[in-house]
Amino acid sequence: MANLQDRIRNLLLSGSPNQSITNYQNLQPGPNPFATTLTPEEEKGFANFAKQTRNLPDVGYDLKGLYKEANDKNLVNDILQGKNTELAGMNPGTQSFHYTDKYKTPFHESFSRESQYATANAPQWLENPNQQGFQLVDEQGNILIDENQQKMQEANQQPPTQAQQVLSQIKIDQLKRLLQKGM
Repeated sequence: MANLQDRIRNLLLSGSPNQSITNYQNLQPGPNPFATTLTPEEEKGFANFAKQTRNLPDVGYDLKGLYKEANDKNLVNDILQGKNTELAGMNPGTQSFHYTDKYKTPFHESFSRESQYATANAPQWLENPNQQGFQLVDEQGNILIDENQQKMQEANQQPPTQAQQVLSQIKIDQLKRLLQKGM
């Protein structure tokens, strides 16, 4: 039986009522590509990894896929210790620990073409030309996310914008409806 996180992903992928919210249009075609299967031994390691990191669970990442690659490359301990690796490390723009975009799913607000699951025309991260940090930019040049703006907002402890509040509530409502349908 699939775990809860995989079941939520499958349900969201199969029937998102507002697909633009989950970046569905930038997902490669085909069945759910980010339901990584682990061996029983890998599942035990993943459970231990999940206990040791505050970033889990997160349906915005294929964390089992990330864990599997980290385990295969002997990087799990480095990631848990907060060291910079090819799969995780300090984001220079936000000064926060960050997983690589390689395992981001379309359910992550900053899903980008750097994800192995994205199409070539998905938004991409570019260096902010005016400051340190990065911006997520779509093909038309629209800035979708500006890390410096987010950092300033967090530093000033400004409340979330109305759009952020609405988007958050929509995601919560979607999950509630899916869970009520018999998950």
